[in-house]
Amino acid sequence: MMTCVSDGSIRTPRRSHDERAAAFAVVYREWYPLILTTCERRLGDHAAAEDAAAEVFRIAWQKLPDGVGPTLPWLYGVVRNVIGSEYRRTGRAAALVQRAEGEGLVAAQPDDPRGFEVRLALARLRPIERELLFMTYWEELTPAEVAAILKIPVTSVWMRLTRAREALKKQLDRATPATGTISGAEVDA
Repeated sequence: MMTCVSDGSIRTPRRSHDERAAAFAVVYREWYPLILTTCERRLGDHAAAEDAAAEVFRIAWQKLPDGVGPTLPWLYGVVRNVIGSEYRRTGRAAALVQRAEGEGLVAAQPDDPRGFEVRLALARLRPIERELLFMTYWEELTPAEVAAILKIPVTSVWMRLTRAREALKKQLDRATPATGTISGAEVDA
């Protein structure tokens, strides 16, 4: 017998470890591809995405009490937290490398020129705009799924998505390939 509670999770009677593991395996098989894709789109590195996805499901296994099955919005919230931690970690690592480069300890690495303008434009967006674009176009979530994850009405998703697309277009329009600059910054071709 399953019952739905006010937070949207599904509660089932307490299960044995084997029953819990079998139920979790079903959730894992269903949602792992989306979680991995989400992590990869955000992190840009398959190996880091696999680590992040594994961390998401480790947290799901550890945090959810017996009898509660994880929902997609709950898993997506965990993804956002794990990726936020990864951004902070890589930011600290990049700052350390930059400091080491400034002291002449390591040589600077050239940036990958593919998609430079798009990455730059996305980086200049507000986090919520970037999040909406990733969820909608990279992870291919429906507006209803995005609304459930962000806990906002579907109409708000459409309005925010329109604004996010406009903001991205503005950022991309700032690129001026004819001069080789983006808003005054040199671009390596």
